[in-house]
Amino acid sequence: MSAYLAQMLAEAGVPVVRNAFLKPQAPPYIVYVFSHSDNFAADSKVYLKRDNYQVELYTEKKDTALEETLEGFLMNTALCTTRPKPTSRAKSSPRFYTKYN
Repeated sequence: MSAYLAQMLAEAGVPVVRNAFLKPQAPPYIVYVFSHSDNFAADSKVYLKRDNYQVELYTEKKDTALEETLEGFLMNTALCTTRPKPTSRAKSSPRFYTKYN
């Protein structure tokens, strides 16, 4: 799933990494992290494995066009997505980020 997600996110045309870049990265870029599992199980057996990832888009300024492009990729795949809160400034940074679950 992680490789598929990375490939799909790369179509947005900005650098993508899982967890963190090894060196500082100039925005825009996308970071995705494993959030939690939501497996369907019964009788001590997992019947459906579901891993959930959080996708974060970082930009220098609010970039509605890039947000819409990324949301389009997420919505047009078999991936479900929610945007729990609007774009905001990253903590201790002048950058903006948009979080998708």
